[in-house]
Amino acid sequence: MAEQQLPAQATVRWVSRIAVAATGASVVMIATVGALGPSAAVPGFPPAAPWPPWFVRAGPSPALVSVVLWAAVLLGGSGLVAGLVAVRWGWRPRPGRLIAGSLAAVVALAVIPPVGSTDMMDYAMYGRIAALGHSPYRMTPLQLKRTGDPVGAAAPRPWDTSPSVYGPLATASAWAAAEIAGGSAARTLFWLKLWDGLAFLALVLGLDRLTRSDAARRIRAHLLWSVNPLMLLAVVAGGHLDGLSAALAFSAVASLCLGGAWRPGLRRCLLAGVLLGAASAVKAPLLLVGAGVMWPLRRSPRALSALSLGMLVALMPCYLAAGWAAVTAAVGRAAGSPSVYDPW
Repeated sequence: MAEQQLPAQATVRWVSRIAVAATGASVVMIATVGALGPSAAVPGFPPAAPWPPWFVRAGPSPALVSVVLWAAVLLGGSGLVAGLVAVRWGWRPRPGRLIAGSLAAVVALAVIPPVGSTDMMDYAMYGRIAALGHSPYRMTPLQLKRTGDPVGAAAPRPWDTSPSVYGPLATASAWAAAEIAGGSAARTLFWLKLWDGLAFLALVLGLDRLTRSDAARRIRAHLLWSVNPLMLLAVVAGGHLDGLSAALAFSAVASLCLGGAWRPGLRRCLLAGVLLGAASAVKAPLLLVGAGVMWPLRRSPRALSALSLGMLVALMPCYLAAGWAAVTAAVGRAAGSPSVYDPW
């Protein structure tokens, strides 16, 4: 077969510049929506200056924030595609620059209010409930609000009557944020965003290390995660717990790979199981990652047993401490309704 003829270097440069410009513009647009303060896409809560989140009360219209967020998602997706095409054609930016860009984006999105979702407000409510000594799997944000609690006053109305549907480790992370923040919803959100930002960056560094033997794979990994505006919006700007669970699940898979090779020794299988169990104790659907990891181990009963034991070692204490209500929440998750202000 004839070798594939690559485009001229000038074409590759232009495509790569489009990728960089579109990615950067998308992140700036997302950050701008958050910095403008409460809107149809940003929940409202009292500020806690000088602590983040930082924002102004500009009062943008629902139409404006919807258009800006949709444009940011489409622009960011286009930048991602352009970047992957440029890599296919030979573009090799320095990985350090991509990591630095990811760090800058994470910091910018971590110090603004949640964008495109009210889920972080729910995390703050459940963390506050736990910090007050109650079970977030039994007590609802509305019940917290009726006590006159300052954090409960910021509870989003759509989830007022819903107890927590998240795993025990998710509750533990929210409890830690609430304990540090005291009675401030804003400070609780900041600490929650800090956990997510650190998890996101840990995965950035993990991907870089795992793929460093292949220059093209290394750049693709950073484009798909580190500087991907879609991931930055969902995980960091939106503050979703998926960032924590994804970092744990990735660490589980990476622990089975040594130098890029699949080497599932018993100790590594046990460690991977513990990490997968922890990921599932944040969000129950991460159990599916465990099923995926078990498939290539199916011919080794010892490896499968070690992996399963590790998962039980992580999951059992978490759910025993949280109680049966946490188990019920894990298997009967609630689903939210879609909104035009949330591009997902």
